Amino acid sequence: MIELDLFADRFQGAHILVHIDNQNARSWVNNQTSPVPSTMLLICELVHLSIMHNVRVKAAYIEIVLNVQADFLSHLQVRKFKQYQGPGKYVEESHNLRVSTSIWPGLEDVL
Repeated sequence: MIELDLFADRFQGAHILVHIDNQNARSWVNNQTSPVPSTMLLICELVHLSIMHNVRVKAAYIEIVLNVQADFLSHLQVRKFKQYQGPGKYVEESHNLRVSTSIWPGLEDVL
């Protein structure tokens, strides 16, 4: 949500599809409600930002096995992200390891 607030001018009028590997979270985002009070605070903030910036946010479920690299990054496990080559496949750590970042422009600056 920080990104939505920071880059609101770029997202103005956009439809944003977020891929989530958690069925409950997907439902909460799409229905804009949650039975969990702390999560409901986040949902309210998301709805508020969406209204303020004219942005539509929807969530789609993605299977966990297809979301492994994103999970590594979200948990700041950069080494595992670099080594991951697909389900059950990892490369040995190397100082010269090249990571394909074509689907995340600018990611090589972070890694």
